[in-house]
Amino acid sequence: MWSYLKPKFEKKDGINAIIDFGNLTWLTLSNADPMEGQLAVLGTQRTRLALNGFKLDNHVYATLILLALPPSFESIKTHFLDGLEKADDIKLDTVTARVIEKDQRVCAEASVNSVAGQQLQPR
Repeated sequence: MWSYLKPKFEKKDGINAIIDFGNLTWLTLSNADPMEGQLAVLGTQRTRLALNGFKLDNHVYATLILLALPPSFESIKTHFLDGLEKADDIKLDTVTARVIEKDQRVCAEASVNSVAGQQLQPR
């Protein structure tokens, strides 16, 4: 049933696809929100683009993610881009895992520091 209904009612609009593509290529990720959620939104946008003829290979999409990272993630960007011989050597799964892992580690450290700071304050 889904395979019948999807093509019939799915929104396919060329101008929206071009705008989505532009948004994706000018993207900047932020430290303000969890990276996992931001990457999920990007994944949805990538799927929508593919439905409208803008198919991004995994290494191209991974490269867009790396280029969109905020300055605090510079070490991850450097890790993947330094010494890179072929662009298609960048693996999407590895990039997203590293980004999410670092984000979770930073959030956990901030949480521990916040709790420690609260415990040191006199009541």
